[in-house]
Amino acid sequence: MTAAANISLSPCVEVQGVHKFFGDFQVLFDVNLKVRRGEVCVVIGPSGSGEIRNGMLYGRGAVDMKNMAGIMLALVRSIARDKFVPKRDIIFMWFADEENGSVYGSAWLTEKERHLFDGASQAISEVGGFSITLPNGKRAYPLATAEKGVARIKLTAHGTAGHGALVNDDNALTRLAAAVERIGNHEFPIHRTPHLNALLAGLETLLDTKFEDDRIDDQLDQLGFFASTIRASLRNTANPTMINGGYKRNVIPSTAEAVIDGRVLPGTKDEFVQQVTELVGPGIDIEWTFGWTIESPVDGPLMEKMCAAIRAEDADGTAIPYLLPGGTDNKLLSKIGTHGYGFVPMRVPADFDYWGLFHAVDERIPVDALAFGVRVLDWVLKAS
Repeated sequence: MTAAANISLSPCVEVQGVHKFFGDFQVLFDVNLKVRRGEVCVVIGPSGSGEIRNGMLYGRGAVDMKNMAGIMLALVRSIARDKFVPKRDIIFMWFADEENGSVYGSAWLTEKERHLFDGASQAISEVGGFSITLPNGKRAYPLATAEKGVARIKLTAHGTAGHGALVNDDNALTRLAAAVERIGNHEFPIHRTPHLNALLAGLETLLDTKFEDDRIDDQLDQLGFFASTIRASLRNTANPTMINGGYKRNVIPSTAEAVIDGRVLPGTKDEFVQQVTELVGPGIDIEWTFGWTIESPVDGPLMEKMCAAIRAEDADGTAIPYLLPGGTDNKLLSKIGTHGYGFVPMRVPADFDYWGLFHAVDERIPVDALAFGVRVLDWVLKAS
């Protein structure tokens, strides 16, 4: 090894055995870190601090979704302070573990403590309600009424093992790579779900335009950063995310594996399975693991109240249904018969990339957007 190589492998920053306490509460336990020369890393300052600067609250979870957790706390305090008595029971519940499959949060509670949800026919949760400023200055507030289902797909290609120096027409890696490329480059057909139709109808009214299937991808560009979310709700998707095969440079492996992250629209599972199977082709085993899709009504009393609450706080704002490409705890609530909506009302600046800050460095939210959310949800609760 050269002297230069030795230098590049030596750490330029090293910490060992870091412990941190707030009073008796320990938040860091025996943390060790090495950063070598040439490595690229991100040092998170305000992003983890909960600091307010220039009207922005910085902190991990500021948009996903401690904003809603804070709004709920403010509402509980307001209800207690004002001695407000609702017309029906209102359950405030903070779930853990949503980012890790909800196993020890909503999944556990809906299975083990089902009685806590008695009488809860509808729920309001995350990933919806933030404003999108349209080219004409009007604001749309996408309200999640449905969610795609997850399809985890594991591909295992089989071939003949051999030496890397020899000709091999039965290479598992080659077979797998071709299948992964076909899947990754495939565009699935558009499906006009009721939620997509409701979204497009709302946008057509606001923009005075007509969305057409053969031009819709280009037409969505006017929605800015939100366009990518809507594109993902037009059709099923399947994205390769992991690939693994071989153990030595000069050995052709007998098997190779890939993982595909599929997202499936309501009512399209069988079609999706058939299409992916055809794309994969022969000589590859497919292992499927499915989550479930959810759908809530795009109209009804609660929808009307949420839309009215937006109009009450933003004269140029309109709440419109949309289908969330990802998933939330509402999926678990759907299993016990509760219709869930994604509605964390946030009026944000036109250039504020709400989606782009999910899990991001310097995650932040305008403080006045939080106050807006409290006012809107307070209106909803007191009208319910």
